[in-house]
Amino acid sequence: MIKKLLFCLFLFPFLLSSQEVFSPKKNDNIVFAGDSITHQCMYTQYIENFLYTRYHDLNLSTFNAGISGDKAIHLLDRFEEDVSFTMPKYVTVMLGMNDGRYQPFSQENFDTYKSDMSKIVDKIKALEATPIVIAPTMFDQQQYRIRNKEKDFYFKRLNTHPDYNAKLGMYTGWIRSKANDDKLNFINFWGPMNDVTAFARTTQPKFTLMEDSIHPNPIGQAVMAVQMAKYFKGTRNSISSVEIDVKTSSASKNTSKHEASSKGFACEVKPQFLPWVLPATDKPGPKPYFYNDNPTFGFNQAMKGLSFNQELIQVIGLNAGTYSVSMNGKKVIDIVSHVDLAKGIDISQNKLSPTYQQSLKLAMLNVKRNDEALRPYRNLQIRMKGQRRKFAEQPEKIVEFRKSIQADLDRLKALADKYEKEIHELATPQPYVLDIKAY
Repeated sequence: MIKKLLFCLFLFPFLLSSQEVFSPKKNDNIVFAGDSITHQCMYTQYIENFLYTRYHDLNLSTFNAGISGDKAIHLLDRFEEDVSFTMPKYVTVMLGMNDGRYQPFSQENFDTYKSDMSKIVDKIKALEATPIVIAPTMFDQQQYRIRNKEKDFYFKRLNTHPDYNAKLGMYTGWIRSKANDDKLNFINFWGPMNDVTAFARTTQPKFTLMEDSIHPNPIGQAVMAVQMAKYFKGTRNSISSVEIDVKTSSASKNTSKHEASSKGFACEVKPQFLPWVLPATDKPGPKPYFYNDNPTFGFNQAMKGLSFNQELIQVIGLNAGTYSVSMNGKKVIDIVSHVDLAKGIDISQNKLSPTYQQSLKLAMLNVKRNDEALRPYRNLQIRMKGQRRKFAEQPEKIVEFRKSIQADLDRLKALADKYEKEIHELATPQPYVLDIKAY
């Protein structure tokens, strides 16, 4: 039931408020700005994997600029030191969860959010960069009520209003309208996450995408990343397609060294892109999230009906029967019928394929980049935020503290860049030998 429903949710194409199609140039930098949900370095890590593989020829760079607890005003406070210095060409902005203060609707509060978000957009444009505004994620009211019964629940202190998720829906509506009026690119997290949760609960009443009611688990983060990928794919709408007609011994241009018969086919394949792969460690998440680190369900369901991550092998003209599929001498599909081969099989998530393995290696290296460099960098920036609050009337103290951590910031940024260079080296697809044999 859930799978069918999620298929319907993600079948329809993503709607952009702007006419722009993502079309980056070589070495462009993309910054992800936001609050703790961005600071988690998860949906950003997932979409980084997509960007590195889908644009391996452009050496795109990325940078996480999320800080826990941030409102739009806080991003304005740190914009120069945390966004501008990277000289971005694209900046995503996902704020709103904290801006509403977890309280009932207030026009004054809403106007402040609108004003600060508008200023952020103007600052991004002043850099001659492209702003991409993102609706806030959902607040899970049901999960909050459940968890709030626990004596030591971390977010009990928020005393969140029972209609807070609806308030975030109002913020989402305004962001969409602003994007439409100002011709900005818009990505909706709030809507799809609410839809997935509501329909999943028709069969799993306790289903949630965020165990603590605020921070999405890997399943929710995968849903978010897919919404982003619908924009970031630009015109690169598929990974690779191998099309073979054994009767005419013809094959698609990305193949060579053909050996064909009605009982099978062999050739060398040069993929255009690697498949988009998300790592799944199945380890428990850190405090206070405590999630299971496996985004697979959310990723698979969010991708239902979407074709931009397909890696197809299609073979027509084979004798009726069953076949095996090997890549580089290793069997990746044990038994497949001639009918299914004629229709085309998608191997993008086949864990035995060399393209999947190469992409997984890249994804795991990006885990290290985020764990060892980007997240520690974000943690230092939280300390900067504390200093700005503490010494609001003594700017010289803020400057002094910044100087005291600058060496560590530089070291962590250099480490992130080092990992990114290694990731770029892994992102170019390697040719493989495809061999299809009859049983």
